[in-house]
Amino acid sequence: MLSARAPGNIEPVATRLHFPNAYGAPKDIALMPWTTANGRLEKASHYWLWTVGPDTMPMARPLDGVWIANALYFGGHPATRWRRNLSANAHASVHLDDAESPVMLEGEVVVDGASDELADVIAERTDAKYGWGSVDQYRAEVCAFIPHRAIAWTGLFENATRFTFP
Repeated sequence: MLSARAPGNIEPVATRLHFPNAYGAPKDIALMPWTTANGRLEKASHYWLWTVGPDTMPMARPLDGVWIANALYFGGHPATRWRRNLSANAHASVHLDDAESPVMLEGEVVVDGASDELADVIAERTDAKYGWGSVDQYRAEVCAFIPHRAIAWTGLFENATRFTFP
C-alpha cells in the first residue's frame, strides 16, 4: 500500500554536475536548490516516461500525472506496452519537455493501491490539473515513480546539479 509519507519530503543531496572538459563548462557552477526542480515537477502539465522491455528496446510515452512528496503518481492500463515493460523491469526514467531547462529523473515504478489519505490527495490534484480523478481508482491501483537520482539545470551549464535521494 502506497502512503503519502513515502517517499516523503526529504530533500535530496545536491552535488555539482561535472561535464567533460571539451564542453567548456565553468568549474564553479552554483548548485540549483531542490525547490526549483521540485516546483517545475509540480507545475508540469505532462511528463515523459521511459521504460525498457524484455526485448531491451527503450520506449517513451507522455503521461498525465501529479508530483507529490518526491514521487510522480499516474495511471495506465496494465495491457499497455509500457506497463508490460514495467512488469518486466521496474527501472524507468522520467523527464519534462523542456530541453533548455530540463529536469531528468532516474528511478523505479511501484504499482500498488494508495492509502485513503494518498488517494484523496492524488484525486484532488488530478482533478485540479486535468478536470478528472477518481479516489476509488487510486485506492485500487496507482503507479508511483520513485526517483533515485535527478539532474537539472536552468540554462546551458547554469545551476547544473545532480540530486541523489536518500
